[in-house]
Amino acid sequence: MEANILSYGAIGDGKTINTKAIQSAIDAVSQAGGGRVTIPAGCFVSGTIWLKDYVELHLESGAVLKASADFADYNAEDAYPQNFGSINEGWCGCHLLIAHRKKNVSITGFGKINGSGNAFTEEPHPMEEFAYIWAYGFAREKDKEKRRPGQMLCFVECEHVRVLDVTMENAPAWTCFFHGCSCVTIRGIHIFNERYAANTDGLDIDTCRYVTISDCLIDTGDDAIAIRCDAARLQNGMTTCEHVTIANCVLASSSSVVRLGVGIGEIRHVVISNITIPRGGIAFNLITSYSARGRALLSDILVENVIAENVGYPIRLQERNQAFIRHVVFRGLRFKTFSCLSMIAESTGAVSDITVKDVEMEIVPPPFLPCKIAAEQHGDVPVYLYRAARVRFENVRVNIPQALAHEWKDMTYIAECADIQRIDCNF
Repeated sequence: MEANILSYGAIGDGKTINTKAIQSAIDAVSQAGGGRVTIPAGCFVSGTIWLKDYVELHLESGAVLKASADFADYNAEDAYPQNFGSINEGWCGCHLLIAHRKKNVSITGFGKINGSGNAFTEEPHPMEEFAYIWAYGFAREKDKEKRRPGQMLCFVECEHVRVLDVTMENAPAWTCFFHGCSCVTIRGIHIFNERYAANTDGLDIDTCRYVTISDCLIDTGDDAIAIRCDAARLQNGMTTCEHVTIANCVLASSSSVVRLGVGIGEIRHVVISNITIPRGGIAFNLITSYSARGRALLSDILVENVIAENVGYPIRLQERNQAFIRHVVFRGLRFKTFSCLSMIAESTGAVSDITVKDVEMEIVPPPFLPCKIAAEQHGDVPVYLYRAARVRFENVRVNIPQALAHEWKDMTYIAECADIQRIDCNF
């Protein structure tokens, strides 16, 4: 079955709340056994929409699905058991689009989804505690009581999901969240959020399996792509995020361009290839936890064929809480970077079996004025290893221009490490 939301009373004037009309169209198509719901050209304002089994929500060229600026138009925070918000980060469990435990659900087309993030976000201010992350300012919620809506698109414990071609912009927090899903295809999407907007991750892949992300353009404030393993709220028994590929993408972020970690679980079998990065706080950030709670186990990860410029830190591996990061390969990467490559473990050898091959790091000055603590945060050396084991550097070049040489004391710092190999390197 095919249904156009205009037939159900939708009005694309950028003012009328169309939640009921859009939901009615989706429900009718679902009850008929599945099919396509079309949003035509026009600006259609809506609150929370619930996607259904075997339904494709298709946004035609010129169509804009715009999130309401009124919290009364959104779902309750207890709308489903796996839902959550974050008081610490200033967002709640309200969403524009929700697919909860659905099969064969799709969002397609060349239209736009606008999260009305500017309606919920304060003016940006300098983030003085960081030198190279959030270099363009930082902004959170306006309303400290209601906060701001959370994930704009939310897929929870779904199977066979497709998000194709759409443009997503102006998200109030995370843009597109997949939690406990399997068989996910994300292709050809564009995500544009303000570079100062906090928590505006592009894609969050959390405890999912069989995920392909390709041919995407993401330019956002927070992580462009985050791969997580926070399974505590899931009811389908999944605990591992695995078999994820990211390919042929252009990614930019004021925080981490690609981050792996966060949660209590395992992330494994991840391949990231053919990526260009025009800017980033950290290009590749593998971290087992940001707090005392988390314990992500990271293994079997390949990153290859990357060209990156204007990045604060090219590669950062950090282990905490008796976790591990192991069997990771970085191959065929070129960075223009402001700061150091680092591998740091709390537990001796917990960062291990790491290969860095055919990599070039060119130290360059940032295109912005860094804060006063910039020298402290870029460190004294461009390659920093602490308590790592079985790390192999092969054909790795670190180039520091004479004009910046005074900022660095040496080329490397290696302490409490075991079996560090350097083959055909200039350090």
